[in-house]
Amino acid sequence: SSYLKGRSFVRTRPRRSPRGWIIVKGARRNNLKGVSVAFPLGILCAIGGVSGSGKSTLVDVLAEGLREMRKGSVPHGVDAIEIRGGVQKVVVVDQSPPGRDPRSNPATYTGAFRFIREIFSRTYAARVKGWGPERFSFNVRGGRCEVCKGQGRVRVKLGFLPEVFVTCEHCGGTRYEREVLEVKYKGLNIAEVLDMTVNEAVGFFRNIPQVKERLEPLKWVGLGYLKLGQPLSTLSGGEAQRLKMARELVSGPRDTLYILDEPTTGLHPTEVQKLIGLLDRLLDEGASIVVIEHNIDFLLQADYIIELGPGGGDEGGEVVLEGPPEEVLRDPRSSLSGHLRRLKGEP
Repeated sequence: SSYLKGRSFVRTRPRRSPRGWIIVKGARRNNLKGVSVAFPLGILCAIGGVSGSGKSTLVDVLAEGLREMRKGSVPHGVDAIEIRGGVQKVVVVDQSPPGRDPRSNPATYTGAFRFIREIFSRTYAARVKGWGPERFSFNVRGGRCEVCKGQGRVRVKLGFLPEVFVTCEHCGGTRYEREVLEVKYKGLNIAEVLDMTVNEAVGFFRNIPQVKERLEPLKWVGLGYLKLGQPLSTLSGGEAQRLKMARELVSGPRDTLYILDEPTTGLHPTEVQKLIGLLDRLLDEGASIVVIEHNIDFLLQADYIIELGPGGGDEGGEVVLEGPPEEVLRDPRSSLSGHLRRLKGEP
C-alpha cells in the first residue's frame, strides 16, 4: 500500500550539486527548434515531457555529438557542444540483449567465469590430469560437449514448423564431457556452479574476491535470482539494462556519462528503487547520468529535471522548464505537475 500512496519514494538523500556542465547550443533535428540545453554533470539528470516532445532526439544529439568530438569531428545537428567538466567516456545503456554470443551468460558477461575456471584448474584432480582453465570452458574444444558445442541444448527442425531447442541427450544439458564433471570444488562440479543463482554464488565464492566483486553488483540491481549459466538471450529488456549497469560498476565509472532511455519500463516499484540505488552508487563513484523518463516516482528522485514540450510533434521541441524537481513539478507550465498533485493526494 505504501507504493500506492507514494510513501516508498520519499527522498532520503540530499540533492547533489553539479560538478560541471555539458552545454548543447542550437540543436536542430526532427522537431528540435534550435534549442540550447545545459546538462549537469555529476548528478542524476532526468529528461521529461509529453510523448513526442523531442526527448529522445535531444539525447541522441548529445550522445552522437560527444562521440564525434572524441574523434575530432564537428558534431552534426547542433551549432556547438561545450564541455565544462570531466567526461572521458559516453555509455548509452539501452534494453538490447547484452551479449551477441548465444553462449553468453551472467558468469561470462561479468568476467567472473574466467576466475571460476582458474579455481577449478587449481584443484588436485585437475592438476593431476594436467588441465588448465581452458578445459573448463564451454566455448572451446577440450572439455565441452561436442554434440551441442557447449550450449547444453540442440536445435531440432520439425519440417515446416519453427525450430525448437531440446536438452542435449549426450551431456544432459550440462555443456561438458563427463570426465570434466568429475572435478569438484567444494563438492560441486563446474556445471553445478553454473546452475547456481547469483545470490548463491556470492555466498559460495565469498572468499574469492575476483568472483564475488564481479557478481555482487547483480545483487544490488535485483538480479540475484539469475543463474550464472542462464543464456542472456532469455533476459527481458529491463533485466538486460540493469545487467549492463551492474557491469559498469565493476569496470569503474569515474568521469563516464551514462545515458538511459526509460529504464523503469516494465519494472515493479521495488525494482525501480533498486535501479535508483544502483544509479546512486554510480554517482558516488564519479559518474554523470542523463535519463529519459516519464515515471513520476523516478522523476521525484532526480537531482535535476529538463522538461521538453510544451506539446508533441510540431508543438514540442523546446525547453519548457529546467531545475530541481520541486521547482519543475510545482510549476503550472509543467505537464508533470498534475501527476505530482495526484501522487500527493491533492485536488
